[in-house]
Amino acid sequence: MSGLALNTAAGYWAPLLFLAGLAIALAVAALIRSRGNANFSRGTEQESAFFSGNRAPEENIAGENFYWGLFSAGERYFRLLKSVHSGLVNDYVYCFVILLIVLLAAALLGGIA
Repeated sequence: MSGLALNTAAGYWAPLLFLAGLAIALAVAALIRSRGNANFSRGTEQESAFFSGNRAPEENIAGENFYWGLFSAGERYFRLLKSVHSGLVNDYVYCFVILLIVLLAAALLGGIA
């Protein structure tokens, strides 16, 4: 494939092959969608989530209760993140610019392959 292929160090990229693959994927997706059931009724049991054949519980479990183990295990880490978090966009942009300068310096000095 040398006609419309883009040769790179990692191989080649042919836009026509990409478009053909995209067309095949869309055709398969349309085929799967066309085999669906058209008699869906809003406001009925069909709309509720499947919960292993049982009725879904009415209570709402908060995320903080659900992730209790994660938060208790990483409590010191989350405390550190909260102390560093200022909420000011200028601070985040400043950190981003400093990080960008460090990465560019490393790339220019040959530290990043």
